[in-house]
Amino acid sequence: MKKTYDFSSVPKEIGKGAFGQVVVTHSVADPGFKVAVKIMNKASYSINLEYLDDEIAILNSLDHPNIVNYLEKYEDEDDVCLIMEYIKGTSL
Repeated sequence: MKKTYDFSSVPKEIGKGAFGQVVVTHSVADPGFKVAVKIMNKASYSINLEYLDDEIAILNSLDHPNIVNYLEKYEDEDDVCLIMEYIKGTSL
């Protein structure tokens, strides 16, 4: 993920909730392409990964202008990151 999206500087936090924080960053290949990244720490939260995968499948099946587009998921030993479209001026 860190090679696809720019995390060289501290990303701007745009939200925080019960399951993690949301930051905005941009694509390394296209700096004009901003994305929202929901970062959920596995140790801090009781994340049921099967349930999360089911939710992602539902998000992938939706296509509506009032629903944020899910792009991809990254997972490492510590975190699960959901990459979504960035919509300026709105909350997720």
